[in-house]
Amino acid sequence: MDYSINFSSKTIKFILEAIEFRLQKYQDQISELTDEDELSDIGNDCYLLEAIYEDLKKYQIANRNQNLELYKLSKQPPFIDQELASAPTHSLEDKVTFPIPNYNISKDKVAKIQVENQIPGIEKKLIPLGHMESFEVWLPKIDRAILLDEDIKLLKNDCARIEKICDRLFSLLDCICSDSYKWRENVDELEKITSWEIVQEKLLECEFEYQAIAINYEPTQISPRSNNFLECNSNVESWDAIPEKWIVTLYNFEQSEFGFGYKLNSAPICFEMQISRKLHPEVNRSEAEKEKISPPCSSASLT
Repeated sequence: MDYSINFSSKTIKFILEAIEFRLQKYQDQISELTDEDELSDIGNDCYLLEAIYEDLKKYQIANRNQNLELYKLSKQPPFIDQELASAPTHSLEDKVTFPIPNYNISKDKVAKIQVENQIPGIEKKLIPLGHMESFEVWLPKIDRAILLDEDIKLLKNDCARIEKICDRLFSLLDCICSDSYKWRENVDELEKITSWEIVQEKLLECEFEYQAIAINYEPTQISPRSNNFLECNSNVESWDAIPEKWIVTLYNFEQSEFGFGYKLNSAPICFEMQISRKLHPEVNRSEAEKEKISPPCSSASLT
């Protein structure tokens, strides 16, 4: 039997005891019955209850083993300790989620509303690292037009904490640089980056200085493959399963076009980290196999 509901240990124990009690009652009744139909009915009930009892016992054992594994895992130190995982508090915390009326109004009006009401242009997000761990980051909010002085101060002060998180992530996950012409002038795009120290060295070569770091998370996606990967005039329908990834973006700030507030620079440097190595979009799978480069995703074709 398949139990889609997760029972607690106490619930399982209670149900098992109830079934044992009912089975004992049935056994007492069977010893006193002589009618074949009644005996058959109770016998069928006993058979069903015994099957449920055995399934629940298996479920209980599996649940106990799972809880034991979780208990063992909980005793392990976290990948990112709690102090490092917690983002600092915004000085305008009570206004971070303040709604801006009429989302369709122009950006300059949004900027004025932000300044007049001291509404931050960033929000706190929780970045997952699996089922049991996560960390907090401050990221630009998409429905805001500018960053306030308080936003800039917070992002700059939080930079050292995010660098330490990046150091942990880069030491574990495959990473490449993307979307940066400056970086491409200096290094191979497919070069694997294995530490934050290497990043710092490369940034020095590029003469790129940053004021803030953002880390975002993209879950696994299933999407149509680019036509670049398919032969000309191909009618094959093809899809990619793109693994989850963490994106690190290095920012600088500049004065906004409204004459007040700030915005992020338009040419940041980005890094992508995922379990399997990411390929440059111009490298197709057949070339990757020839070069013995692990493909970044699972693919399927429908004919």
